[in-house]
Amino acid sequence: MGASMESTCAAPIVSVVIPCFNLGKYLGEAVDSVLGQTLKETEIIVVDPGSTEEATRAILADFRRPRTTVVFSGRMRAGAARNLGISRARGRYICCLDADDILEPSCIEKCVAALDADPSLGFVSFRYRSFGAEEWELGY
Repeated sequence: MGASMESTCAAPIVSVVIPCFNLGKYLGEAVDSVLGQTLKETEIIVVDPGSTEEATRAILADFRRPRTTVVFSGRMRAGAARNLGISRARGRYICCLDADDILEPSCIEKCVAALDADPSLGFVSFRYRSFGAEEWELGY
């Protein structure tokens, strides 16, 4: 389903799936936050679910980053785009990220450590902090 531009790494531990519908102006920062993780064994799968914004389409057409694949699909909702990315994932774990989100540098390493330490865990989450026009924090 849809075309893709591939750039893969061997044996990723974590696959990060990023749907990007008309959010191209933020995508580079989101991807760079994954590439800057302390745990390097990651792959990034960006899914364009039929962006209509010309600037986003242009960014995605030329988007090149290490360990990053861009998948182009027909028009679909965010959940379907996320599922398409997950279907392409090769990692042992999945991290879903939005195109306008960024991760703290040790986020993925800490999540993997928690999952590896306790096989009964099926899911981990973390503190969420909004920045920019609205600033607030949601902690667990």
